[in-house]
Amino acid sequence: MVQRCPACGARHPGSERCRRCGCELHGLTRLLAVARQAEREAVHGLLAGEISQAQRAAERAQALDRQGLGAALVGFLAWRGRQS
Repeated sequence: MVQRCPACGARHPGSERCRRCGCELHGLTRLLAVARQAEREAVHGLLAGEISQAQRAAERAQALDRQGLGAALVGFLAWRGRQS
C-alpha cells in the first residue's frame, strides 16, 4: 500500500487520489500489490527449496519496489549462494 504520495509526500489514507495534490495513485497501488505477490512467491519458493524460483520472484519484486522485502530476499539469496 502506498504510504506517501510520491509527488508531494502527503500521507496517503488509502484513496485513489492524493488529498493534497490530486495525484492518481491507483496504478502505483496496483504495482505495489504485484510486488507483494512476487515477494510471497519468493518466500514460498525459498521454503519449498526451489531456490531458482525464489530468486526469480525476489528479483521481480525488487524491480517493482526497491524498498520492499524483495530487495532483502535478493540479498539473502545471493549470500546463501556464496555460502554453498
